[in-house]
This record gives sequence, structure tokens and C-alpha cells, in this order.
Amino acid sequence: MNHGPRRALTVVTMPAIQERPKIDELRSALPICVLDDEADHVELATTYLKQAGFPAHGTTSPAEALEKVRGGECRVVIADFKMPGMDGMTFLEKALQSDPWNVRDPGDRILFGGFGD
Repeated sequence: MNHGPRRALTVVTMPAIQERPKIDELRSALPICVLDDEADHVELATTYLKQAGFPAHGTTSPAEALEKVRGGECRVVIADFKMPGMDGMTFLEKALQSDPWNVRDPGDRILFGGFGD
């Protein structure tokens, strides 16, 4: 059976592929804390982040997340905006007050939320 002319395999090396170890190193140095009052959302987000190579910790407790921030165990926090007890904006204010990395440039923070009635 003739399948046509044979073609040589060409390997293309791209800079992004060569930089992969550096990207992985940067990801591993960026621990993320996920805070949401719904445990299944926490589990989904932390699982995805870990699969993407980030060290991630998830919790439904704002107090526990604040301890992670105070202890320097997370550099990024992904928090739900609407939570009972402490909303996302209050959590953000407390986290910024206790941030051991002392990041005070307003451009270094991202707050997002999504909810419907």
C-alpha cells in the first residue's frame, strides 16, 4: 500500500518552550490562597491551580485565609465577593493591613466578583 512520499519530521524549538523551567519556577514561587464560602468552589479552583503548577491552599474561612496572608504563605488571594460574616471587600482591607510583603501600590491588586440574583 502506497501512502505517498515520506516526509521528514521537523522539530521546531520555540523560545517559550525553552523558557518552560523558568515559568515553572516562577509559578512555584507564587502561592495562591482561594477563599470562598462554598467548599465546592474552593476545591475546584485549588485543584485547577495545582494542576497548572501553582502551590494553592483553599479555605472557606476568612480567618484562616488571613492567617495565611499574615504568615506569608500566600502571595495571591482569590476571594469571593459575597460571603456571610466577612465580605470580599472587608477581607481585602484586612489582608492589605496585614500583608507581610507590604505591597502598597494600588496597581498590585485585583478584585473581581461575579454573582447574579
